[in-house]
Amino acid sequence: MRKILLLGAMLTLSACGGSGGGIASTPTPTPTPTPTPGPTYTKFADLTGDRVFQTASVTMPIVSSGEGAINSHSQAFGSGYTIDFDATNNSYTVSGVLNVATGAPVTHSQTFVQSEITRNDADALIFSKPSAGQPNVFIISVPKVNSVPLTYTRISAWNTGTTSTPNVFAFAMLGVSTKTGDVPTTGSATYKAGVGGVASTASAAAAPVFYDLSHSTATLSADFATGAIATDLTLNGVLFNPLTGGPTAGQPDVALGIFNGTGLLNAGANTFGGSFSPASGSVSLGSSNFFGAFFGPQALEFGYVYDLRTVNGAFGDLAASGYVYGIKQ
Repeated sequence: MRKILLLGAMLTLSACGGSGGGIASTPTPTPTPTPTPGPTYTKFADLTGDRVFQTASVTMPIVSSGEGAINSHSQAFGSGYTIDFDATNNSYTVSGVLNVATGAPVTHSQTFVQSEITRNDADALIFSKPSAGQPNVFIISVPKVNSVPLTYTRISAWNTGTTSTPNVFAFAMLGVSTKTGDVPTTGSATYKAGVGGVASTASAAAAPVFYDLSHSTATLSADFATGAIATDLTLNGVLFNPLTGGPTAGQPDVALGIFNGTGLLNAGANTFGGSFSPASGSVSLGSSNFFGAFFGPQALEFGYVYDLRTVNGAFGDLAASGYVYGIKQ
């Protein structure tokens, strides 16, 4: 009995305050607020089921001569060509408005089916559809920055031709878009970037010369507090044969110009757009724009398409159409 009483006294003393003989109560701790979980994102490679992708896209007609080659045109994200995936048939239907060499743009649509797949691996999915000597190729590829693949962003290329749309290159950016409520509204970010595309020179009296732009470089920064977007684009071209589909072997890079882009993040959205001006010199620009979007959580990645036109510059009239993509540094 004595041991039980002593243990009771010890427990009572251990709960006492430092003064007086009363029993002190333990204060109730202030609860820590439970953080609101951010939105969830599915990696592009893990998407399943039927789906329709909106894009920002740019088209450039490929012609044998004349200034039709510089009739390129870019479209804002959500207005570019659409990509409709049918999971049951493993097919893609690509639809959009394409600029042609002369005349008004035309609406065009093609479906690419499983039997037309020529490549399907971790880097690219490629369809090729033979059609009366005209190229009809559709590609979804994985962009890489410093050899590291992006998780939420993809590039699309569509090389198509019919009697009404002879040999048109079209590029687009698509992906798992940043949810509008998840786009930062404070702070800023800079992005590491990669570039692709095609440039051509043309005049009314000469056949165009084409350049592959994959050796070009770019930067992008975003001020999420003000919505300001800034991008610099340094175009380096390698002679390119659009009929064979690749750069000409052994050719050096040709410096085609440096261009500064300024734009704005669309209010309450994950998309942006702007225009270019030449970084130096007296080259005048025609209509020169870029349109894109952010992809992944907290605008982790971005992609945009561009179309540039210089008039009476070092290369005569120059048109460049392509895409830029990147990831936060």
